[in-house]
Amino acid sequence: MTVISENENVTHDSYDHKMETSVIISGNKTRRFSSNQPVSADGITADGNIGDNQYFQKMPTSPLRGFVIMTACMYITMSGFGMMSALGVVYVELISAFQCLRSEAALVQSLYVGIMLGGAVLFTKIVRKYDTGACIMITSAFGGIACACGSLACDIGTVIALLGVAMGLFTSVNILAAYSVINWTFIDNRKFALSILTFGSAIGQTVYPFITSALIESYSWNGCLLILSAFAYLNGIPCGLVMYYSKTHFRKSDGRGGNESFMSFLTDGAFMVWILASFVLVLLGPVEQWFVVDVTVLKGFAAQSGVTLLSLNGIFGFLGRIICTVILKFYPNTRPELHICYAFMFLAVAHVSVVASPVYWGMVLAMVVRGFSSSVIFSFSPSLLLDLRGPEQYPKTFAIEHMVMGIASVIGGYLGGFSVDVTGSYNLIFYIAAVGMVLGGVNSIIIFAILKMRKRLKCKYQSL
Repeated sequence: MTVISENENVTHDSYDHKMETSVIISGNKTRRFSSNQPVSADGITADGNIGDNQYFQKMPTSPLRGFVIMTACMYITMSGFGMMSALGVVYVELISAFQCLRSEAALVQSLYVGIMLGGAVLFTKIVRKYDTGACIMITSAFGGIACACGSLACDIGTVIALLGVAMGLFTSVNILAAYSVINWTFIDNRKFALSILTFGSAIGQTVYPFITSALIESYSWNGCLLILSAFAYLNGIPCGLVMYYSKTHFRKSDGRGGNESFMSFLTDGAFMVWILASFVLVLLGPVEQWFVVDVTVLKGFAAQSGVTLLSLNGIFGFLGRIICTVILKFYPNTRPELHICYAFMFLAVAHVSVVASPVYWGMVLAMVVRGFSSSVIFSFSPSLLLDLRGPEQYPKTFAIEHMVMGIASVIGGYLGGFSVDVTGSYNLIFYIAAVGMVLGGVNSIIIFAILKMRKRLKCKYQSL
């Protein structure tokens, strides 16, 4: 039996299949067809049936259509991750407006990021089963309402509930939908396309701090949030319309190949090592995005200087993503975990430098390194997920990874604010973050070793 299936290794002998499964070589990538008929490149067997792990596509995707879909998805990710940086600027204003503890104000951003990332696991089946464009339009509308109502809040608790919880939940659907659509659209070059999609978050982290600062100066933090509700969320409704009228171009799996049990993820050693690294990355990695404006003010510099540092993180994050995308275009077989490893190490250096530098230009250099390093991690992580679990399971893999990230974000943001309330300084949380990034680098090396062993064992059993 001849089988043609992208990025998948299909075993033709039941004994070999069991041997590969027993050593967990590639449990998610090993597939068998129930039919004994040959399967064509389109997934159609000789008797007219559709292969188990194939994809449905009603219409081919033209370059123009692909560009429009990518642009819409990038706007969604730009808005979602841009609001994360925007809330970092608003954080300082909330402390002043409500005279609240820093740990309380930090909950707004940490809950937003945590639920934005972690909430995706609740909507995986909905995004896969129902109309993706309709999901985006509905959640964009409700996200805008939550942000607008948050601008009218009279206490920090209401702000936390509306901006942190409600807005984060609606954004999580948009982010999951954007990544899923790219995975379904660009079948022949997923890694390259997913890397381009990360440009959206870099652009958002670059422009949103400046936009937010300018809006606060002109309209206060209340007016700023009211305007952002339209700019970040209501503008997402046209993006949803693009998805709605492009759904015939999506190549969704038939659902059977992507419905492996949650236990299969837990027993995948390499995946669990990456989950640990992801947890540490989001638990401690965003300390600059959370606190760099306040750190700058505490060092005696103007708040605008802190906003500039946030934007530098976005600018060099964008440049880093361009470099990573070029690498994936011309070297598609490059090992993403090795790039992620050195990026973790440089990120550790940046964390230490932000608080240790006695001069502003030292902080500038640290944020340049921080932006580039984080961009490498987030550009190559979609490729790593595809390597670990395969394209059919990407929506579920993405959701599980981001659920863990979401939990880490909530804990990390609160711990950062709490450490300042207790110690009066951000030094402790930044130094702990540096240690965590070193741990992430070590985990990346472990993943490389596991995948290399799997490849060696797979070649051994295929030769039997």
